Amino acid sequence: MKCVTGKSLKKCIFTCKFKGIECKIGQKTFKICKISDR
Repeated sequence: MKCVTGKSLKKCIFTCKFKGIECKIGQKTFKICKISDR
């Protein structure tokens, strides 16, 4: 799943707990999936 920075960013991090996702910020792509530590 891909998400855009801004309002969708929070949904991005939240969905990350279930699946590994990629967030595109500018031209850089960040994989967010290590937030499930909490």
